[in-house]
Amino acid sequence: KHFSTTLKKLKKHQKNLLSESVLYQRFCVEKEVSEYIVRKQDRTAEPNLQKVSDHLDAMYLLHKLKISCSIVHYQILTKADYELPMLQEILTHLQKHDYQHISIIPIYHHALLALLEEDNEIHFDNFRNSLFKDLEVLDKKEHQQLFMIARNYCIRRSNKGDEAYLIKLLELYKMELEKGILLENGYLSPFTYKNIVTLGIRIGDFEWTTSFIKDYTDHLEATFRESAYTFNMARLYFAKQEFEKVISLLFQTEYRELFVELNAKTMLLKTYYELKEFEPLLSLTDSFRIYLIRKKRLNYHQTSYLNFIKYIRQLVRLSTASSSKIQLFKEKILNTKELTDKDWFIEKVNLMS
Repeated sequence: KHFSTTLKKLKKHQKNLLSESVLYQRFCVEKEVSEYIVRKQDRTAEPNLQKVSDHLDAMYLLHKLKISCSIVHYQILTKADYELPMLQEILTHLQKHDYQHISIIPIYHHALLALLEEDNEIHFDNFRNSLFKDLEVLDKKEHQQLFMIARNYCIRRSNKGDEAYLIKLLELYKMELEKGILLENGYLSPFTYKNIVTLGIRIGDFEWTTSFIKDYTDHLEATFRESAYTFNMARLYFAKQEFEKVISLLFQTEYRELFVELNAKTMLLKTYYELKEFEPLLSLTDSFRIYLIRKKRLNYHQTSYLNFIKYIRQLVRLSTASSSKIQLFKEKILNTKELTDKDWFIEKVNLMS
């Protein structure tokens, strides 16, 4: 006798935000309603079968689309071989039937098409536009997964040489920042913070990147806050060729994260080179080399940084070398697999040439 009251309360408190678990819960509720009607043994009552069927379809389609996106993404990364039975039938079904009333389904549909036909820009634009349009009705977990798919797509396209996708990637990050999607318990990951700065610098949007660094430093955990701010501001100043500011920032901070400290040391060496401060450069290479040898747990990274030290010392001596020696040095750089900041070395050698 309490069924109707309980059902009303349940539907009142059901989440409005769309997610995989919400569609499953809706299916379970309609199935329970159907079983209740059957138990009443009223043969004149329709046993809710249409709603059960519709919710089952919606639940299955979303599950299938999500796992298909994961499989195709993994195939792209690893060349693994998977079978996707019924996928073509599902894609055909989605072309013929409108699921806009459950907007999470068309969003994942566009995402899957973008993954399957990566060179077709229309699919990605449809995916991004539908995601932005229906952002408010999606659960945060779905936000995170969908933006990850979109970001990875942009990264792959930019790696193929399509620089326009770097701007689209930054647009995705800006939307995630605006909606708080990147924050976990109010905090931004230092890794994500650094990636966004890297992207802003690469695009050359220095004004926005400066604002981002200052505005979002407080969203970093206190342990990383100071070092992340000074290191990333130093990177920005280096990109802007304001080298004196780089030195003052790098000298004022102690780094708790090993790889941030290593990158700070290499940036300081590059800054000395740019300023033609060769005496402090050579002195730092000596102390840096000893530091690296003592760090046994660096594995192959140790070789990469030791090669950096070796080649920047050679680069200093190369300023008066013949063109043949410069070319030989360039070939060594290109053929060295374990070398941090390889692009910077190539840039400096090309300037000499």
